[in-house]
Amino acid sequence: MSATISKPHRKGLIGSPSNFWLHSSQSGFNLTHPETHSSPPSSQLHTIQTTTQPIIVDASKSALVIIDMQNFFLSEAFGHNRKGPGHAACEQLVKHAIPAARKAGIRVIWVNWGLTEQEVKDMPPAVKRAFGFFAIPAESDFNPGDEAFSHHESSISVDRYGEENESVYRGIGADSGLVTFPDGKTIPGGRLLMRDTWNAALYPPLDAMYAEGSKLSHKPDVLIHKNRMSGMWGATTPLKEFLDKEGIRTLFFTGVNTDQCVGGTLTDAFSNGYDCVLLGDGCGTTTPEYAQKCWEYNAAKTFGFCASCEEFAKVAVAVITTGATYMNAKLPPRTPCLQDDSRAKQETYIQVKPRVNRAQTAVETANVKHSMNPFDELSIEEAVRIREKKSHHASAPAVEEIVAFSAGVPKSQDILRTAMAMGADRGIHVVVEEKDALEPLGVAKLLRKVVDENKSNLVILGKQSIDDDAGQTGQMLAGLLNWPQATQASRVMIKDQEVEVVQEVDGGVQTIKAKLPMVITTDLRLNEPRYASLPNIMKAKKKPLEKKSLSDYGLDTEIRLKTVKVTEPPPRKGGVKVDDVDGMISKLKELGAL
Repeated sequence: MSATISKPHRKGLIGSPSNFWLHSSQSGFNLTHPETHSSPPSSQLHTIQTTTQPIIVDASKSALVIIDMQNFFLSEAFGHNRKGPGHAACEQLVKHAIPAARKAGIRVIWVNWGLTEQEVKDMPPAVKRAFGFFAIPAESDFNPGDEAFSHHESSISVDRYGEENESVYRGIGADSGLVTFPDGKTIPGGRLLMRDTWNAALYPPLDAMYAEGSKLSHKPDVLIHKNRMSGMWGATTPLKEFLDKEGIRTLFFTGVNTDQCVGGTLTDAFSNGYDCVLLGDGCGTTTPEYAQKCWEYNAAKTFGFCASCEEFAKVAVAVITTGATYMNAKLPPRTPCLQDDSRAKQETYIQVKPRVNRAQTAVETANVKHSMNPFDELSIEEAVRIREKKSHHASAPAVEEIVAFSAGVPKSQDILRTAMAMGADRGIHVVVEEKDALEPLGVAKLLRKVVDENKSNLVILGKQSIDDDAGQTGQMLAGLLNWPQATQASRVMIKDQEVEVVQEVDGGVQTIKAKLPMVITTDLRLNEPRYASLPNIMKAKKKPLEKKSLSDYGLDTEIRLKTVKVTEPPPRKGGVKVDDVDGMISKLKELGAL
């Protein structure tokens, strides 16, 4: 006989009152650094799955640190293969990490070699040797005095072991001369790792991203120079000063080389009390593969955590709205079985103040946090509750399947994952670019196709979305399907094949009944949506998500309405205080109200 004993749930505090982490055996490590361990959570929290345990970070206290992604370390003109580890890391940064950091409000910091004349002069021999040096024939004499350390006409390039090597430059600060690209083009490389030289500039694809990020009005990218392999070397450094000034505590490390400049900066940051996360595939090194694996192992086991750029990118997941829940009977009438599908829509986060774009054609959506439409979120919750009732009430219907549906931009798939974490069984995502946004009638036509395809018999969706407040899709869908409908539902009860719905109406409520199939739209009083637990979030990643296009349904989605202009409402005028009733009457007369 055997038995499984569940482990007890535990929580812990690590550190001191001025710098601490929280740990939960259920949710992992909390790296948000609140004022006290009982302080309410920030509104910018994100969970990231690492190679060991999940971590929770505060975007406002986090930074993506990109180290040494410069021409000298990446360009083919300096002999670097475009299929090498540095370029693989570059691809991960461009595709995942940098866009995600900006969307999530995580600062992007570029840390580069960029030396001054004095820094080169003061550089210790151990550091200089790593980049090669120059040697002269034994019978020759060094230049007199301090000039002995400068260029000699008979010098040759040698590597760190003193062996002649023409591919090695003559040390930090030495002129690299003309460098040649594979197509034969040449360019002056400039003095090695000196500021404002071509070899020390960011690699072109990343330089373009930095140029874009440095112009952001909120949390622009910053570029910080270093004069050692570690950007944190010394009693104080420009990097450390910036981090402390901005209140940044959690650092996500990327760049080249993993086992040299990236690792050196990470370990010094670790010793200085910062939270350290190595994004393994966002780093690369020219040394053997075991060095990379060793650093990823130690980052996860000793210095902090290790994750992938793709996992990091999930901090930018736009929380998405759900807009329809469908249920379908697939078993005989005596055993009602409901299939529940949910439409999902991406909208601007409810607490973000809307701003009109410069063209005055729509609300600005770039670099804006998105959230689940509160009305649509209710549809998923109600579907899950209907299924859960079966375990408590024998007469409750058996829900065969809950399907979440969204028609929206590519990022809309993330809200479907949220819906599946809440309890949906699978998702359907019809990809629609922002420029091709659907009108309510187009959405209703698309939903009809999806309902027919899935043989659904109950659709639950939000009564309206909070961006355009159209409140039309549910009613149009019911008309297209020729189904009964119940709008603004505050209570839903299903027994056998009959649905009883309590509706919110002007001046009170009314109760209606109808046989399945049916369309229901939700009111805020219907339920209180649950939070998706971390285990369910992880499970949702494995649930099926089907991607489709409008062409798969053969629909005419021509836009029939044109938005002429969008403007913000005029600012409200300040109020006026009066001393008594006579003063109020006088003021009303003055304003022409009496």
